[in-house]
Amino acid sequence: MEKFLEDVKNGVPLSFDAVYELYTPLINSVTEKYRVKYSLSSDDAEEMRQEASIALYDAALSYNPDRGVSFGLYAKICIKNRLTSLLFRHGKSIKTEYIDDENEPPAIFEEPTPEEIVINRESFSEIKKRIELSLTDLERSVFDLYLAGASFEDISTAMNISKKSANNAMQRIKAKLKKLYRS
Repeated sequence: MEKFLEDVKNGVPLSFDAVYELYTPLINSVTEKYRVKYSLSSDDAEEMRQEASIALYDAALSYNPDRGVSFGLYAKICIKNRLTSLLFRHGKSIKTEYIDDENEPPAIFEEPTPEEIVINRESFSEIKKRIELSLTDLERSVFDLYLAGASFEDISTAMNISKKSANNAMQRIKAKLKKLYRS
């Protein structure tokens, strides 16, 4: 695997094809979970697969084996982050059903107006900045992995810390987030 990743970084033609072939089951698994969870159409699911493929390529380019994380876990986290960002960028939120008109089918996704997109981006950026400023480097790393869907076991393995340390960091993060939310 390291040879394939090195070839991808060096721009060797067709080297990414081998990585892609090995990680296609991961891409399909993750995108299928998002498709089911968010009731995505087949077109939306295909867009998710394409984004996941791009995320895999970016992961292959940016992977650093010296950090003590397996490429598989790193790729999975990159893919989940990319798909979460895609959903957020499109402003897709789950709508369960219309209250006033029971005959109207439920709206799964509503496209936001340009004004809502700008406001959401500004709000998200401000919140993200406040969170990042309040967390230590360790807490920020744990939080990023946690948001990507990693378990405490995955986090402890990826960061080479004990499960207890990962759990303690998460408890501190939760306390800080509560404090930020209240302010």
